[in-house]
Amino acid sequence: MIDEFGADRQAAEPAGKAVDEATKASSQEASGGPKRNASDLRKLLRAKMSRVLETSHQLIQLQGAKDRSRANVQQAYAECKAVILPASEDEARVKDFLLTAEERQSHYMRALEADNEADRALSLAQYDWQTARLELRAAIQEASSHELLKEDEVLAAANYMSSWQALVPRDLMAQPQVATQEVPVLTDEQLATIEKLRQATFKAAMQVARALKEGPTIVAAATEVSDSNWISVKPPVRPTEEEVQRYLRQAEAATVRRMNAHKQLLSLVPLRAAILKDLNAAKEILNAAVAGASPFARTPRRPECTPAFEVALVVLSLCATAENAMGSEPDTRWLDKADRAAVTSREKRQIEELRKLMRQLAIARATLNESATTLIVAKVHKDVEFKLSGIARASNWQECLAWHAEQQKRKESIAQNNLAQRTKIELLAELVKQHERDHSEAATALYRYIVAIMPAKERPPANELRALMNAAAWMCKPNPRDDEPRREGDYPIY
Repeated sequence: MIDEFGADRQAAEPAGKAVDEATKASSQEASGGPKRNASDLRKLLRAKMSRVLETSHQLIQLQGAKDRSRANVQQAYAECKAVILPASEDEARVKDFLLTAEERQSHYMRALEADNEADRALSLAQYDWQTARLELRAAIQEASSHELLKEDEVLAAANYMSSWQALVPRDLMAQPQVATQEVPVLTDEQLATIEKLRQATFKAAMQVARALKEGPTIVAAATEVSDSNWISVKPPVRPTEEEVQRYLRQAEAATVRRMNAHKQLLSLVPLRAAILKDLNAAKEILNAAVAGASPFARTPRRPECTPAFEVALVVLSLCATAENAMGSEPDTRWLDKADRAAVTSREKRQIEELRKLMRQLAIARATLNESATTLIVAKVHKDVEFKLSGIARASNWQECLAWHAEQQKRKESIAQNNLAQRTKIELLAELVKQHERDHSEAATALYRYIVAIMPAKERPPANELRALMNAAAWMCKPNPRDDEPRREGDYPIY
């Protein structure tokens, strides 16, 4: 894209001590020509002060015009950036984007030209103002040597104006040169090159729009695969039918979700490869077209070619954005590529037996969790410590004996309760160990059955059986450690 302010300003020549004819004439008259009388010098001072005021006023106006032109350039640049390529394969919308972008570039180019004109006019005004200041300085120098004007009010006003105005360098800036170079007309061959550039830009924009449309879907599918690889299901907390069925249903649904995510991503991988192939081909064609139009399309700026060239550069930059929108290449080695909905009679029997073993493991896990929770709650209660109290209320021997009997009875009660609580904890601990053995046996039986019915990799089972086998493998070992070696029947199997 063109530089934000397009500052192809007319370079000023090196500063020198050259002045215009009026300044030279004033210097010559002051040095060696016939001396003016006081009246002529007053007229000269008034003329030079008027000239300074006039050029100063013109300079202020042109500085404001320059600021406005710079603001127009910034606004036009922002409008160019605001044009967004739609994520749609509709040719009409893509053509409308290119047409709008080219119009905005044309408006931006005109704003740059107006800014350059304002810059040149401001340079000329600065030169005129400095020239008028130097002429006033020369006139003041000449009038100061006249005896009758040493206390004159006109000379005092001129001196005041010379000191009041901004300081002017003693070396006059070089006079700005107005560019007179004519922009050559495009040849037929160059016009044909620009037309090819527009066609290549449209084809590349279509591929970019296609990538922007399909990219989020592909990235979302890859993210879904990554999220579904690890199952997060709340374990059963009590051995009730409702809780067991909830656990089995959620585990199987998670593996089905994972299988569907793999299936969706596998269907999008060829689409991603095709989009990137077409995008790279269109990008190469556009690069060649840009290289062919670059020698004449960018400088000098011409309305016939420069906007189209700048739009081509924008689309070329969008190609990289489209490539990033497609995401990284998915690793398909670990995806479940099998897809068979039909279930054989043998697989139906395997599914029935697998569900039976999974239910047994779920019940064993629920029983273990319930007993372990009960043990944790029981361990919270500590032994009650017996302490004597109330002896101060006894006033005679009989009351002391009654108090002793009461304390003895309370001590025995506390000791019995403590013994019962310890016995309960011991029995619960033994029960937890038994339930752990039952859970281990159920998990081992399920794992052995998974390994037994696992077919060869070249002949994967039906979709329902694969999802159930993955769920069963996860139930056998839901949270494997990273340092543990992977076994044949560990999750995920498929």
